Amino acid sequence: MIKKIIILLILMTASNFYGVGISDFQILKIPADTVGSGMGSAVIAEASGISGFYWNPSLLNKMFHSELMLNYNKWITDISCFNAGYGIKLNGGKQGALGLIINYIDFADIDGIDLNGSTFSYGVYYWGMEFGYSLDTKFFTAGCKIKYFQQSIYDSKETSFGLDFGAYKNIRKFTLGFVLKNIGIVGAADSILNNMPIVIQAGIGYSIHKKDTSVKMELDVEKPIDEIFNINTGIEYGYKNLYGRIGYKFEAREDSLDFSKGISFGAGIRMKKFDFNIARIFLGELGSSFQASMTIKI
Repeated sequence: MIKKIIILLILMTASNFYGVGISDFQILKIPADTVGSGMGSAVIAEASGISGFYWNPSLLNKMFHSELMLNYNKWITDISCFNAGYGIKLNGGKQGALGLIINYIDFADIDGIDLNGSTFSYGVYYWGMEFGYSLDTKFFTAGCKIKYFQQSIYDSKETSFGLDFGAYKNIRKFTLGFVLKNIGIVGAADSILNNMPIVIQAGIGYSIHKKDTSVKMELDVEKPIDEIFNINTGIEYGYKNLYGRIGYKFEAREDSLDFSKGISFGAGIRMKKFDFNIARIFLGELGSSFQASMTIKI
């Protein structure tokens, strides 16, 4: 049954991935997890818990405890993003795990001019809610996520529902990950599936854990509907309770290959039940963004 669902989802979106299309809700591309941002968004196989749930819903079942995450992202110009997530294991993980993420993005006030030449200001905001479930199967771990979004510009509102599907499989020290994101409809009457920024992503991760040190590295290939392709790579080194991260997101463009953006750095510290993380992403001519998060193990 699960294999049939995977094949159906791929077929539903396959026709969109032979070229570059147009999509709405571009704000879904703004990362809402500090740990993954520090690794160049290359985390669909090696991430875990409520942090990994953002990137790949199947990774939620990697939690050892219930988790609460608060994330802040100071994006370009005056754009601020706030995210809160909670994950809980059911019957110790035997019956899977449930996750919930609430997102809010504030674009601050924008100045405009009406038909009479008078100036005015209006706000632009977006909020969304994501709810998902992850479960171990005989062959791999699978997860799905249902998402609801609403964005408002002046007196206009747009609503969308979306679906993510993901899976991962451990093979010795390697992990294979797959995710299909943002399948959905936009607006009350619009049911065109390719309106959202659909993304298909596959990756392979490798991890080593010793007494006081750990190393995680991953390489992902990402195909958004409205871009050619992206290659994400990242590495995390941990020593006791300290973590350092570096990543690079290479974006292929039709007009040129831009190497000036995509570098990211991150760091973290674990203090008993608390994890604190920061990340910096360089966005070329747009500047850079700063992220910070706190995760509490309950």
